[in-house]
Amino acid sequence: MKSGFISFILLLFVLLAVSAFYGYPSILHALPQGSHLWRQTYSMDMVLNYKLYHLPFLQPEVSNLLSTDGKAAAEFPLLYFISAKFNQPEFALRLMHSILFISGIIAAFYIAFHFLRDYLLSFFTAMLLFSSPLLVFYGNNFLTDVPALSITYIAWAVYLYAPESKFKLLYYSSFFLLISLSCLLKASQAINYGILAVLIIFQPNALLKKPVYIFILMLTLLPIYWWYTYAKEYNIESHHTYFFLGTSPIWKLSWYDIGLTAWRILVSWSKSYFWRPTSILLILCFFLYQKYRKRIFKELHLFVLSSFVFTVAYIILFYERLMKHEYYYITFYIFVLFWIVAILYICKRFYGEIISWIKVFLVCLLLVNIIYCKLYTAEKQTDTHYNKNLASDEMQHFLLSKGVSQFKTLISIPDETPCQTLYLIKRKGYTEFNNYREVLENKEADFLILTDEAWKEKASLKPYLNDSIGNFHGITLYKLK
Repeated sequence: MKSGFISFILLLFVLLAVSAFYGYPSILHALPQGSHLWRQTYSMDMVLNYKLYHLPFLQPEVSNLLSTDGKAAAEFPLLYFISAKFNQPEFALRLMHSILFISGIIAAFYIAFHFLRDYLLSFFTAMLLFSSPLLVFYGNNFLTDVPALSITYIAWAVYLYAPESKFKLLYYSSFFLLISLSCLLKASQAINYGILAVLIIFQPNALLKKPVYIFILMLTLLPIYWWYTYAKEYNIESHHTYFFLGTSPIWKLSWYDIGLTAWRILVSWSKSYFWRPTSILLILCFFLYQKYRKRIFKELHLFVLSSFVFTVAYIILFYERLMKHEYYYITFYIFVLFWIVAILYICKRFYGEIISWIKVFLVCLLLVNIIYCKLYTAEKQTDTHYNKNLASDEMQHFLLSKGVSQFKTLISIPDETPCQTLYLIKRKGYTEFNNYREVLENKEADFLILTDEAWKEKASLKPYLNDSIGNFHGITLYKLK
């Protein structure tokens, strides 16, 4: 017990120290920036709308009026709604996601220890996950992918330690609730139900076969069914088509797109997983696993096999999304966790005579991965920049002084995203993502904001640029009606 507590404190200390090395404390205060700024601002914009317009929980909105009043629903907006209650919602959301991420990494440690019974190997498992640029970058970001994965890790840790508890009903009920919550935050986490089904079917003495547990499991499926049914209906009624609530299977793509996506998953975007030699090593370990697969602990083998099968099914069903968004790869890390544990289990059990040397190698490998993660995530933070003038308090004063109140409608161009600049200026309206020419013709907006002088030469815009009412650091404001 004492050694377990010391290990927990040590792991927590190292996680916080490495978080500081990654720059988490300063990033916590930052607005959306870096890779996939488009999707980041869409999530944060929903938070802002909750805050500015005091919206009910079940009526989320965004600033782009591509639907009725900007109404839009996708993932369960629990964390968005909570963060909107704080004075600094960006900080609040990043902090909540960071806490969940670190908690998930700690849970991964306990999952590894359940199978390995070795503190150093379990520590390596957890910290290797914490050196993945994909997880680290999105771990304190605005997307729900990593928080959902983290809750999944916590859920499986609860599941694995439930048999050792006197309160099995409480543990398993908590497990079901956590899996349900992870699916609400990210629908792709539903693959955990497939993994669970395999465990129940192929473990003859599985406690979860009892009717009471099956009943509780069914109950926790209801919120998932209810929310995604509600979200689809909400979007249909609001004429919202942006949020993706369906599948995009591989068989709907051309051979070119299939090949392009495979190249991105395996090659061009693979540097987001780990330091590339580490990823190659994990792949090569397939031969090691193949050699000892029949001698591996059955439960661990079931976890590896089922998580792999359902991850492949996920790839097939969401193949098109994987071509455009690398954050969809975060779901792979359910399998990645159990794969790492399985390889280390083989090393400990069948290569015990050199395990000390293996541990030295793993520590060196981990240090290289952490440094690589630091450098690559810093690069990802600078992929895309937001307009700091639009985001400034002075810009808010400028808009209000020109009669652009919170409830006025604007066209903000150039901006090819739905919400990036609208989020920064804290107003509802339209961007290039919409048919802004039609909006201009129909006089559906009150003002136009132009952030690029070159756009003044566009013939389609010139008729609407007659009434300039102010300029703020090169940003020109026009009154339309």
